[in-house]
Amino acid sequence: MINLAFIGLPWNITVLILNAVNIFLNIDFNTFWAGGNIYLMFNTYYLVVQSIYSVLLVYEFPFWLRHFKPIRLISLAMAFSYNFVYVLALIDFIQLLYVYDKKKTDLFQLFESMFFGYNLILHATIFPVNMAIMLKELLLEFF
Repeated sequence: MINLAFIGLPWNITVLILNAVNIFLNIDFNTFWAGGNIYLMFNTYYLVVQSIYSVLLVYEFPFWLRHFKPIRLISLAMAFSYNFVYVLALIDFIQLLYVYDKKKTDLFQLFESMFFGYNLILHATIFPVNMAIMLKELLLEFF
């Protein structure tokens, strides 16, 4: 009951807010996922699925923990992979802004920085969900 009240319910509210922000941004600013852009639609789908998995994981349902280990492993691997690429893109974006020589900037670097910056902001809602999955799976091994 303590897990439910102090960890589960706040995480559930957080996940709902993160999903609502992602869906709002894709409907309003991207005009319904840019008319069916597969990349944007996949990221929203990925967020919803990972959110469901994270809620089940945070609530520690015994049936979910015991019988869905392969799905949990795939979810953990995807969370780690997504966040790894996200952090690499963030590092590259910071380097584009502060490290690379601005006098030698060409059209490709400008396009790359705009693409990374936009996608880092738009898909920032996925990062905390993936971090929760990784942290919870790690903590389940020790507690």
